[in-house]
Amino acid sequence: MKTEAILLTDDRKVELREIDIPEISDDEILVECEANGVCMLEVSQFTGAERFGYPFPLGHEGIGRVIQIGKDVKRVKEGDTVHCNSWSRRQIIRESTVKLFETRPEDVATVLVEPVSCIVSALFSYNIMPGDRVLVLGAGYMGLLNIIGLANSPISELVVTDLRDSNLKVAQSLGATRIINGATDQGRSEIEAYEFHGHIVDVVIEAFGTEVVDQGVLLSELMGSQ
Repeated sequence: MKTEAILLTDDRKVELREIDIPEISDDEILVECEANGVCMLEVSQFTGAERFGYPFPLGHEGIGRVIQIGKDVKRVKEGDTVHCNSWSRRQIIRESTVKLFETRPEDVATVLVEPVSCIVSALFSYNIMPGDRVLVLGAGYMGLLNIIGLANSPISELVVTDLRDSNLKVAQSLGATRIINGATDQGRSEIEAYEFHGHIVDVVIEAFGTEVVDQGVLLSELMGSQ
């Protein structure tokens, strides 16, 4: 059986190739991938920061539809929506490891499991205390997922900085109590004038997803003596 897959063939080189996949075993399912995500892991692999040998299959954040099941599969049926893995059009997964959606989403691309799972785990690790003041640096995809969770936590203030007004407007609609555009003179002035010392920010979350040298403040300043 053949399918199409996106493979990393060298540093910063990807190819769409036709590859062979085996017939499914009795305890496996065949999934047709319908959407997938680009994680920083894939970025690191693409740039060569992490190497696993070439050619290498990329992807681990997919969602797809079950198109075939093995004879011993009981929990999953054809047509079900499940989490899948690589950037391959079709892929085989053991039933025992599959994550199954109870209902099919209207738009499968909006319910990728992996990013939300990461944020849920992160929220537990922040050790948020009632009344904490929280600063989120970056209101992109992962930053906004953080904001959704934090806005439902017992914090006193949720400040969000970003370089795009459009991102900040979404952050505000999701529960940010203050938004600051660090790309503008006004935004930089706001950050510099913000009263961090003596009224310390308790938690700082870096969600840029890239190396940022100057947002007008240093983490050491934001966290004070903590």
